[in-house]
Parts: sequence; structure tokens; C-alpha cells
Amino acid sequence: MVIDADKHGIGDLCITAWISQANPELLHHATGAKAQVLELFSQKVVPRCSGMINTFESYKYELANPHLPRLETRARQLGFQHWARPPVNLDDEYRQWAKGQHKRPLVMLFPLANRKERCWPLAYWLDLANSLEASGLATMTCIPARDDSFINFPETRWEGDWRRIAGLMLSSALVICNESGPAHIAGGLNVKTLTVCGPTKNKGIFAHLPTVELISADLACVGCMFSGAFRPACEIACSALLQLPVSKVLNRALTILEA
Repeated sequence: MVIDADKHGIGDLCITAWISQANPELLHHATGAKAQVLELFSQKVVPRCSGMINTFESYKYELANPHLPRLETRARQLGFQHWARPPVNLDDEYRQWAKGQHKRPLVMLFPLANRKERCWPLAYWLDLANSLEASGLATMTCIPARDDSFINFPETRWEGDWRRIAGLMLSSALVICNESGPAHIAGGLNVKTLTVCGPTKNKGIFAHLPTVELISADLACVGCMFSGAFRPACEIACSALLQLPVSKVLNRALTILEA
């Protein structure tokens, strides 16, 4: 059984890596950055072949069974009952390189996601970065390619190599991100992670990752999962994310760092 991982997001691959770790008959086909992520979590990547599958149907099962965590719904949809944490496979050169990239305690920021409804406003991220720097911390805002929208951030990295990103995560004190692939990767690396959430179902997606903490506004629509209270305007900007203040995220980040 081979998953066509190129059709899925990074977070999806991190979840199916847990399933294939306990069920070696489940394999992945992937290229580029997605192959890097799977190999980071010790998964075998195979060439393209006929009869590959996807896991899109599991979303329907998940919505019909909101009491179940995503890892379990994904496993059931694929016909499996067991899963296990995949070991990290990262050459020491990336760990050593990352340690030389900062001198102060590092907070990594990942302000992007593959759906803009999941994105906390960029202006909030800039305020958060400056506030963390003012608290004596180093920040590193990671984006996949150069973007002049980030020119005013204290430090921005245009980094597409997930092995280098993983090394930086492992050397960091905290990762802060939207509900996106980096949250799954940081959690898989057992790194403390604060995930800003709006439409995402509370806890279920990250139930298997104890170092990932979710933070959201105190609104009834949080966790709508793009249905119910979800409106056409939400595709432009999530009201719950717009109403999540920088001060709440900053205070929680500082509390985590002090623990």
C-alpha cells in the first residue's frame, strides 16, 4: 500500500508516518521537500507506482466522529489499528550547524500555512517577534522563499531544506506557528510548540504530540473545521484569529519558556 504523499500537506505526512512506523506495509511516494520530511521521520520513500492511494476520505470520517483524534481516524480509514512515534533521522551536521546560528535562546516563528484561513495576521506576527526580542530572546521567522512582506522582522530565514529547519527546531527553546506543517514537525521532534488556532478542531489533530499546545481566542466559532459557523468571509480572514491578541500569545509563550 503506497500513499501518494505529493498530493498531501506536510502535516498529513507527519501523521501517516506514525501509522507506517507501526505498519511497515504502508509506504509513501514523495519528492522534494515532502520526501525530506518523510525521511526525517525514518520513513521509506518509494518511486511512483500504479494503484497509489490518498487519505482524503478520512476527513469525512473525522467530521462524523469528532470525539476521535485525527491520527486514529486516519489509521482507521487506511485499515490499521496501531501506530507508533517514528524515530528522528537527522545527521549530526545539521544539529551542529543549527547551534551556531544563534547565541540567545531562540524562538522560531512560522507565520504561513497552506490555507490563509489558518493564518494569524502578519502584523500580529511582527508585533510578537519584536516583543519577544524586547524580552531578550532571539527570534527567527522562517518562510520558504524570499518575500519582502517580512522585511521588517528582526530576522527572517528563507529556508526550504527541512533538515536544516529540523536542526534549528531542535536547538530552539520554542516554536510558534499557525496550525500547519511546522507544528506537526516540531511536535514530532518533541520540541515545545505553541500553535495558533482558529478553525482547527481543538486538540484532536495534535493529541498524539504532547509538546504541542494550542492557543485560540475565546469565541464560540473556534474549531468550526470549515463548516457550521464558517462563512464565505472566513476564507479571507478568520474572525477568531483576528480577535486573538498578541498579548495573549506573548504571555503564554513567555510562561512556557519560564517553565
